[in-house]
Amino acid sequence: MKLFQNKVTRIALLLLLSLLVAVSLSGRILFSLPFFYEQNNNQRILTSLLITLMFCGLVFIAYNTLILPFLSLYLKWKNVIFIILMIIILISTSSINSLYYWSIPKENNIEICFDAAEGSKNLQIHKLIESHTKRLYSPVSFGVDQYPIIIPSGECVNGKIITMYWKYTLMLFFPSLTAVAQKEPPDGRFYLSINDVPSVVYFDKNAEEPIGNEVNFNEGIEDGETLPFVIHKYLYTAVKAICLIVSSIFLSLFFFGLTEKIMNYSPAKSNQSHGN
Repeated sequence: MKLFQNKVTRIALLLLLSLLVAVSLSGRILFSLPFFYEQNNNQRILTSLLITLMFCGLVFIAYNTLILPFLSLYLKWKNVIFIILMIIILISTSSINSLYYWSIPKENNIEICFDAAEGSKNLQIHKLIESHTKRLYSPVSFGVDQYPIIIPSGECVNGKIITMYWKYTLMLFFPSLTAVAQKEPPDGRFYLSINDVPSVVYFDKNAEEPIGNEVNFNEGIEDGETLPFVIHKYLYTAVKAICLIVSSIFLSLFFFGLTEKIMNYSPAKSNQSHGN
């Protein structure tokens, strides 16, 4: 017990606990954001460190101002039940409402080619999106910072997209990629390959049923390669579960302490203290 009465020891334990919660909160946020998986390894490490350090300071302050002052109240049965219910609610809502948190990110190789029927007209790809969620894929790997991706006639461009699907969402819809060209694409042969599985459509304004500027592709999109740092799926899922549980426990204690702080605030006491 004397060990925990030491001020330096208490601060060290609080810092370690703050770091654990900060890592969990960072993971809870970053694992839900597709852009995090689209970064390279160095960028992911830097992003994780910056967000974790920011949370570490905020969590440390929250512990000292909203959690530790009400530590004795946490042991009361009605408060224990309230906190447990809040933890369950946070875990349940976070699990259900997060579209990408439980998804497995996969890298897909994309090749896009175009051959104009006449002349040397260019095909412009204004968007590459997930057909159902309408998530916009990054064009950076195709050699441009922003859309459109311009494909001259007779040429091809290559890039990668990161798809994120959860096995339960796949029960609701089949994954596919939508390529959105300019409003009136030039006539010609439009070729798109996903993971070396080719698909071809022909733009022809004079056809009986001309193809519009939005074309869906689903062949080969399930054959993507899982990102290296999530190859061990069970370990990856376990880390996500720990992040979700730890962050939910902290947020429950945080909101309980904040509620107590607000309820204990007395304007009369505040005015009296200012009067003194």
